[in-house]
Amino acid sequence: MRRLFILTLSLITFTTFIAQPGAIGAKPLDINTTKLGLYLEENLDLNVGTASIYASSTPDVQKSFKICKSLIDEICLPATDIAINQFLELCNVQSDINCIEEIWALDKNMNRIQGVYLKHLPLKGMADFQAEPQMDLPASRGNSFLVRFPNLIHKGGNDEYLVGVRNSFWLRKQSGEDPRNFRVEVGNLIGAISAVQTIFTGQQAIQIFDGFAANGGLSTTPSGDRCRTTGDGFCAAARDFPPQIRLGMSLRLSTPLNGWFHGRISNPVIQTEKFPRSYRISIEAEPVRVAAVDFMVPTAEVDQRIKDRVFAGDSWGHAGNPQDGVKLVFSLSEDQAPNFLDLFAPNFKDTATDTSDFWTFKTLTDFRSDALRRCSDNSGDLAGIVTTNALLYSAGPPSFNAAEGSLDYRVAAPHFQSDGQEARGTYDLLLRSDVARCIYGFTNAPIRASLEVLTDGGSTKVATTSVSERDGWLSMSANGFSFSSPIVRAKLSQEASLPVTTPSPSPTPTVEATSKATPTVVKATKRTITCIKGEKKKRVQATKPKCPKGWKKA
Repeated sequence: MRRLFILTLSLITFTTFIAQPGAIGAKPLDINTTKLGLYLEENLDLNVGTASIYASSTPDVQKSFKICKSLIDEICLPATDIAINQFLELCNVQSDINCIEEIWALDKNMNRIQGVYLKHLPLKGMADFQAEPQMDLPASRGNSFLVRFPNLIHKGGNDEYLVGVRNSFWLRKQSGEDPRNFRVEVGNLIGAISAVQTIFTGQQAIQIFDGFAANGGLSTTPSGDRCRTTGDGFCAAARDFPPQIRLGMSLRLSTPLNGWFHGRISNPVIQTEKFPRSYRISIEAEPVRVAAVDFMVPTAEVDQRIKDRVFAGDSWGHAGNPQDGVKLVFSLSEDQAPNFLDLFAPNFKDTATDTSDFWTFKTLTDFRSDALRRCSDNSGDLAGIVTTNALLYSAGPPSFNAAEGSLDYRVAAPHFQSDGQEARGTYDLLLRSDVARCIYGFTNAPIRASLEVLTDGGSTKVATTSVSERDGWLSMSANGFSFSSPIVRAKLSQEASLPVTTPSPSPTPTVEATSKATPTVVKATKRTITCIKGEKKKRVQATKPKCPKGWKKA
């Protein structure tokens, strides 16, 4: 069995350009455009496409991908490059791999509620494919499915939630070589749980085309509800979660997640286990509220610096037309997005046009530090997790700032939520201790760490921070800071008198068949307990929570 050769998925990593109605790729803007604006929103790339297999036999793969009906049809078998979008199904038996083991929720009283499968939405996609057991590739259809968390009623008035997990990967082979001789590995992984209300709109299922995927401009209902997915005449309209809950899922994968996760979550708890033929990861966390910016104003009202840049003849990703107006569309991790957010701020009064709840995670592959890349790649397991509710964020894990001796992470968001309240930031950094020691050249002695939030001018912003090291992980958290474009900076140190070496993290050994796998646990920064006083209940959240005087722990 050959192992999969992973490449960067520029072709089949679906972007917000596709999800925005009328959006086009990068082109110069017409200087006579009547209106200008921005379109920045989270989580539109998970459910834009459906399960699919593409293949190409020419060097210019981005122009020549065709949909395969199976891995050995007349398109895939002679191809040299194959791209697969696999949407994970629920595991049926213990031997299943690359599937979802379990989905659960914890209500405000920390009662565990098991997710109950309802149905797929859409029931099927245009390019669903059958299982190939010998390469650990299960059958895949559509992109999402509905579950119930019984009696966990969200803001849409029901207890239905949408689950989607996509693994996108690419294999390169010789023409005529059977692709089933390769074993599936984890490529670009993204997953989400969303509170939804299914609304009948008559909308068609998501459309896919050779080399592209699109929802045909059907990402909203006529009344403006954002659809997490569409199909079978229905829109899964996004709704806010009930307050004070945690959500979780566990995945059984064919290979370890060697690298980093990013998440739209807070206070995460991560567990990983290795087995002879599989790898298990469990993710549990609180959802977060993330802003969105979607507006247009007359071009005359826009800062001259914006007009000088966008009408200079360069190409820009955008949606719309010169007569009705154009919105600039950026990836949320794109370098120039924070600058445009800042320049446009007076036009949208530095206030989000929408603020929605999210619970998502995805792999991060854009390393901007050689030291961070080297030490993460050598870890043999999940190296770190960085999560934030900021609309815009650095591409990839925190960058190693050698001059400051710090791990820096830049975020940006509107100063106010859509309801006018001041937006408050959340940030969690979970870093494997051996990865941290490799980056800094530390010994095995205890590490000291500090966390601060800095303004653009370098002054410290007010925030609640906590730092701890436990079970082989450094856990750092900052909460409650206000937005514009702050930098969250983590500094690590050891006593100067200690001898310094430059170790490389040792890969985590595979658990033998007769051994019981021991989970690597990343503890949340804060714990929550329930306190009671008579018939009253309240939750207390802290690193070492205690019930107030007169209250007892439930």
